[in-house]
Amino acid sequence: MTVYAINDGNGINTVLFDGYVNVANPNPVGHLDTAYGPAMSHQMLRVTGWAFDPNAPTSQIQIHVYVNGVGTPRTTGVARPDVKAAYPQAGANTGFDITVPAPTGSDHVTVYAINVGPGSHTVLWDGHVTIS
Repeated sequence: MTVYAINDGNGINTVLFDGYVNVANPNPVGHLDTAYGPAMSHQMLRVTGWAFDPNAPTSQIQIHVYVNGVGTPRTTGVARPDVKAAYPQAGANTGFDITVPAPTGSDHVTVYAINVGPGSHTVLWDGHVTIS
């Protein structure tokens, strides 16, 4: 990135800075691994995955699961060594395994990783799951 002071007359523009800037993504990072109705658990939805917030990478963060517009807050806290290996700055317990009530039929499900600092919440998944 180059930043200039623009000359307003005769002469040239002055370079104030010329170099690289590392801009961190302030939004949570994550992935939904599964979303399904577990066998033998009627009217339940199970979601699994991982998430962390770069603003507080070793802290647990909230995961909100919305089923047909009704939200249930939970947190990360499940060990995910694979995530830690890929993201060394992240804590060891970035995983989540959440089961929430869900009515029988095709349900609209949205899973969010909730932001803890500057930035926005991250949608990890938005779609439909059939619950029996």
